[in-house]
Amino acid sequence: MVGSRGSILTPSGVKKVGTNTWYAISYGNGVYVAIGSDTQNGYITRSTDGTNWTSPLKIANTSLSAICFGYGKFLVSKAGGYVITSTDGINWTTAQSMKIETEGFTYGNGRFVACGSITTGIGSEGYATSINGTDWNVTTNTDNWYDVAYGNNIFFVIGKSAYLVLTNEGKFESKKGVNSNTWNDLAYGDGKFVSVGNAGAIGKYEPYSSGLPRYVSVGTNNWQAVIYNNKFIACGSNYITYSSDGVNWTTPEKIKDISGNEISFGIYGICTMP
Repeated sequence: MVGSRGSILTPSGVKKVGTNTWYAISYGNGVYVAIGSDTQNGYITRSTDGTNWTSPLKIANTSLSAICFGYGKFLVSKAGGYVITSTDGINWTTAQSMKIETEGFTYGNGRFVACGSITTGIGSEGYATSINGTDWNVTTNTDNWYDVAYGNNIFFVIGKSAYLVLTNEGKFESKKGVNSNTWNDLAYGDGKFVSVGNAGAIGKYEPYSSGLPRYVSVGTNNWQAVIYNNKFIACGSNYITYSSDGVNWTTPEKIKDISGNEISFGIYGICTMP
């Protein structure tokens, strides 16, 4: 788990890695990479064991917004709609512009999909697709798009008032209304997508079923991250909650380190260990 004030919760306890906020984390090629920002610059830190982390490395003069791993490399988006790539988390290269201010990233079925604000049009929203993480095709589709995940042979894009279903080829398939909210993260597991957001909001979606989206309120804090690891796990502020079906959640409880001490920093990103 990565969070504010340079804090990373590892299997051996809390590690302080710099002073900036760490917003997201991804795993690939035997390496964990976390991204973060201070008021001006973007940084990464890497680890091969999830416990020992390198000193923050500045890779951008702007903030970093999202990270994912696919096609043998990490992709990190930065302000201005550009993507930075690396195979090892050490050497980074700025690729061509995606023309999109990325809110969410994912990789599935040999394709990257990013969603957010289109940089070539004022107020335009949409998504971008790429096979190699370098050459991107952008599609405008108005709404405030927050995140994207892959599962059940589709890409699922969650927005403020709607969701998109994209085919394996990244082509638009359908759009449906959702409960208006600010969604912070999205995950797929056990045949369903789950989004987490502000003020305790959690949503569950099964796009190909006849059932409507289900929305529940779990506590009152802002849920920042969700993953699936045999069950859904949502984190936000310094709280955690669990669910086996995306609808029924445990009572939020304070996150504790390996010694049983409650952590005092906010969580923004979470990653499972292989």
